[in-house]
Amino acid sequence: MTRLDELYAELKRYDGQIEQCNGIIQDKSKKIVERQNAIQTLEASKASNLLKKTILTEACKQIRTISSDIFSQISTTAVQQILGDHLSVKIVQGERGGVPTADFKICATYDDYYLEVEPTDDESGGGVADIVSLANLLTINVLNREQNSAPIILDEPFAFFDDERLENVLNTLIEKSKTTQIFILTCSDREQRILNKLG
Repeated sequence: MTRLDELYAELKRYDGQIEQCNGIIQDKSKKIVERQNAIQTLEASKASNLLKKTILTEACKQIRTISSDIFSQISTTAVQQILGDHLSVKIVQGERGGVPTADFKICATYDDYYLEVEPTDDESGGGVADIVSLANLLTINVLNREQNSAPIILDEPFAFFDDERLENVLNTLIEKSKTTQIFILTCSDREQRILNKLG
């Protein structure tokens, strides 16, 4: 075998290796293109999901604001019927640990000053926290009235109310009982006595 034949055989061997390498390169190139397409699809999906998240987050904020305003107005009306026009209910929205929250404040407006307190901070007695809870319950019932036909069940809700506040609450409940069944569970005859007086 001549030197030329040896070189020719070696070239053929390299030619086979080159073809094999070209096949590997083409296969790897196809996989790279497939992966790039998959990455583009994921990035488009991620962008779409981020847009959806942004839209949902903004919609939730708007719904919370609108519902807080409605809730404040209805609760204020109920509290004013029971305790007087100088009071209102304010909802303070916040967040704790990434979870939206809503705290209630009782606002008192007098001629020369304005005061905000937590319903549980009230030292005047008469069950202000209970009245706010009742107002909130009635508000929830009003907001859900089409989806909720369940009765309202109140278990000893007026234990700390004076007679005047109790009469105001019972007047509110009489009005509400025209559209919703209300059960009052109590060990006292005071509620019945005042209801009889109200007619």
